Amino acid sequence: MNSSRKQQGRQSAYRKRKPIIIITSSIIVFTIILSAFQSSKPMSDTTCILKNRNGFEVHILSTGATIQRVILPTATDVVLGFDSTLPYKDGTSPYMGAIVGRVANRIANATFTLNNQTYKLVANNGPNTLHGGTIGFDKKGWLFLDKQDTSCTLQYTSKDGEEGFPATVTVTATYTIDLEKCHLKLDIKGTVVEEQGKEGMFMKTPLSLAQHSYFNLAGHNSKESILDHLLTLPTASHYTPIDSTLIPTGDILPVDGTAFDFSTQHRIGDNIDNIPNVATTGGYDHNYVLHNLGPEAREKVLPTGMAFENTTKLAAVVVHPGSGTTMEVWTNAPGVQFYTGNFLDGTLTGKGGAVYTKHGGMCLETQGFPNAVNQDNFPNVVVGPGEEYYHIVEYKFN
Repeated sequence: MNSSRKQQGRQSAYRKRKPIIIITSSIIVFTIILSAFQSSKPMSDTTCILKNRNGFEVHILSTGATIQRVILPTATDVVLGFDSTLPYKDGTSPYMGAIVGRVANRIANATFTLNNQTYKLVANNGPNTLHGGTIGFDKKGWLFLDKQDTSCTLQYTSKDGEEGFPATVTVTATYTIDLEKCHLKLDIKGTVVEEQGKEGMFMKTPLSLAQHSYFNLAGHNSKESILDHLLTLPTASHYTPIDSTLIPTGDILPVDGTAFDFSTQHRIGDNIDNIPNVATTGGYDHNYVLHNLGPEAREKVLPTGMAFENTTKLAAVVVHPGSGTTMEVWTNAPGVQFYTGNFLDGTLTGKGGAVYTKHGGMCLETQGFPNAVNQDNFPNVVVGPGEEYYHIVEYKFN
């Protein structure tokens, strides 16, 4: 969501090893040791393809619990991404389609204090932590627990100390598509293992995940800018302004009369040049306060930080005027990060050889507020043993 999205490929920490063959008297066991960064093709154990009766199709990868493809009945694939699994693993992909965490978005100065203990995280975005650190949930191998024709469930366990975060967390993600309609639902649940910290108390942790797909309703390979898409954020009456490092200032301000006002439908590009510090952000890269929660968001949400428990409400409507394709985003999260692909620069070659240029895709990342763990007036993102993090987001096309 800033220049760090063009992450430089890291040298693998693992060396390629030859297969080890172990022979017993009755069984030949082949043990193949593969690096997490060696696989270059999706295989059956790392991919799940969801299909409904009317030609709606979604491909899910185990790496990052990533949405690789969303194919409409018109055969249009509306998410940016890669044919190979390698870019999702080695940092080439700017989080395309992945579930990001342990904490989505930014934590200021890669530091927070919890239960009188200060935690220093991995800084991977200037002085800040972005999307969980250098090797966040997006680059981890998730385990498929279940695969069905129209749903799949994945799980990942993040150990105490991973990227500097306290406590062990187990997260499950279930993707489900409707049998008839072009609807995709994601349920993310997270729990914290009972572990005692240094002061003898059970450890808590910030936990705030987001689905980071880049959408272009004209098609990922259309070469069309999303600036011509029409956007409505009908319940986003406020937003959280940011400083020069894209960290929220702590203010919650009204959008009325500003370039951030999408309370009624208009073209995304209409006011993009009027955004404060647009030379730094390159476009929209801001958190919107949803569901008319406004400045009292912290008091209005549930103790776990979600706006609603088991239901969703409309957060965004996107329309591609040329085709008439629409996408609605529904969620129970209190915020959404609207990002206009500002740092796509034509250096990424995606699916089928598509080249992704600036504003070639947009993200609507439903989330807890950025840097909420350091802002007392933002909705809570801290979860402890016995509490459940439950985040729902739905994408409804046409």
